[in-house]
Amino acid sequence: MAAAGLAGAVDQPSTYPGCAARELRVEWGGAAVVDLSGCQSFGLGAVATAPAHGSALPEGDPATGYVYTHGGVSPQGGGSDRFVVLDDNSDRISIRVSIAAPASALALGPETLPPLRAGAAMRLRLEASGGSAPYRIEVIDGGWPAGLVMDADGVVSGTPIARGPFRATLRVTDADGATAERSFSGESAPARIALVPARATATAGQPFRQALHGRGGVPPYRFALEPGGQPPPGITLGEDGVLQGLTAAPRGDYPLRIRVTDASTGAGEHFVTADFTLRVRP
Repeated sequence: MAAAGLAGAVDQPSTYPGCAARELRVEWGGAAVVDLSGCQSFGLGAVATAPAHGSALPEGDPATGYVYTHGGVSPQGGGSDRFVVLDDNSDRISIRVSIAAPASALALGPETLPPLRAGAAMRLRLEASGGSAPYRIEVIDGGWPAGLVMDADGVVSGTPIARGPFRATLRVTDADGATAERSFSGESAPARIALVPARATATAGQPFRQALHGRGGVPPYRFALEPGGQPPPGITLGEDGVLQGLTAAPRGDYPLRIRVTDASTGAGEHFVTADFTLRVRP
């Protein structure tokens, strides 16, 4: 969708009155909302050109504005940034951001966060600079995705269990009592869930039991059969992933479609549908 919108928006500024270009001012390391409610009828589109010194995330559902969050690292001494979003006609709205100079040289990096994904362990050290060590770092608003913790030294670690957008505003204090604030925002992506094993073998007339497992997501997992295949008579799949029973079915391969749902939090449920083959032998 975003690629199609971008292709249609080349050299085509927004035709909504006063929407081809907008101005926004933001404090160093802060955030501000550009109100684009008059530039859409059905909700704004995606970011066509990302800002160089911060991030831009939609405001509202459907989006009627964008939140620009300055990264708190560059450009040195303040300056400007720019990003482009699409209106609901896939035409471009260019936003120029004026970034105020930092109140002090104290800063907190990195400028951008590594990708976050629910179910994937991560460890990140935030680096303070421009003041007198040692530094103390704390969250003063918002927070990291559930499952991540940050210590006073600025080490963020853990395994995210939440999907979706997040924003954490931090304060760094140096040994002389000087402070600076920095906001980090982003999104925790859905987990890449896999089903293991992908096949098993049952012997006709003999008790059969095979435990299925999910990998890559947030445990515990739930399992269910999807349309498109049924196990042989006498074999059932429990919500806990145990495939078991006793069958007298003819030999052969019985393809199944199995839904695997993890325990991550966020909008709706997160699941994948995976192929599984149960072979029956005499």
